[in-house]
Amino acid sequence: EARTHPLLAVPSELVRHVLESGERVILGDAQSQEHAFSSEAYFALRGDMRSVLCMPVAVSGQCLAALYLENNLTPHVFLPSRQLMIGMIASQAAIALQNASAFSSISEHRRRCERFVPLPLLSMLDVNSTSDIDLARSARTHACVMFVTLQSPLELERRHSEAYMHLNAFFERVAPLVRSHGGVWDIFF
Repeated sequence: EARTHPLLAVPSELVRHVLESGERVILGDAQSQEHAFSSEAYFALRGDMRSVLCMPVAVSGQCLAALYLENNLTPHVFLPSRQLMIGMIASQAAIALQNASAFSSISEHRRRCERFVPLPLLSMLDVNSTSDIDLARSARTHACVMFVTLQSPLELERRHSEAYMHLNAFFERVAPLVRSHGGVWDIFF
């Protein structure tokens, strides 16, 4: 049955057309009206469909999704006034999708940044995360920050074991000095 088959949850050709063209498709009476998507399996398996509306969900001309609606009771239910209202709701949904995506990007960026900032340093600045740092206030905090990131420390150890030994020797001598002056030394090899 079309309602339970996951691939037939919506008429894929119709939705693809809307996504690619950016045009809305309105089928006033999908059951008795011949239309460009009549041969699609979804319509062939569903004999109870009457009104269909599929419209792009876009922000600033960029199509983010497609909204598919159908009514199985009444033909010609998606009148222009209803399409206008549905379009406004779809626009708000598109803005919400775009905001959610932006928030997700910002959260991911913050997570990646915080991976490199030790918690004791955040504590020294009296903040909980890198996004809480007030640069104007923090500029008055005297600090010397050194970040060393090795992309593949095991490869460095294998190829340049002498350099690796020198780095560790340096870090072992410097870490106690930094800590003795109230500084933070997170980790070394």
